Amino acid sequence: MSGIKMSTLSPAYSVTKLPLPVAATSPPSNLLSLFSSELCAASPIIPDPIFLARTPTEFSVICPTPTLSALSPQFDEASKASYVIDDDSWVCFMVHGPMPFDLVGIMATLSQVLAKASISLLAQSTFDTDYVIVKAGDADAAKQAFVDAGVEWQ
Repeated sequence: MSGIKMSTLSPAYSVTKLPLPVAATSPPSNLLSLFSSELCAASPIIPDPIFLARTPTEFSVICPTPTLSALSPQFDEASKASYVIDDDSWVCFMVHGPMPFDLVGIMATLSQVLAKASISLLAQSTFDTDYVIVKAGDADAAKQAFVDAGVEWQ
């Protein structure tokens, strides 16, 4: 895996699911605008990655736990109790990019390394790079597996 460079992002990450009716109707009604304004203003130079995904049945948010904590007051107690499913025990690893779109196999290679170590992952990609998100309890073993496979850690 020569040439791949990675680093650990901090702080811890949370994985949250909001059912679409809540995402569409609960304050704030436009979650995307909240993420792009208030939360990015907290670190205007290089904000931590925030991943948003909408499907026909859910609105998923993967973000630093402090970012999610900043969102919590925006939801009433009933919404938090009934609709927000939060797991805040994740660690995010970043592959240093940018990487050209025609580069093949980076995520497959990283996934194979973790599969051999029996570690599950959430994979996220952006225009410039890839991210590997693992449970906090597996983070040290995942990092060691990557290093043993030849990833340069920064």
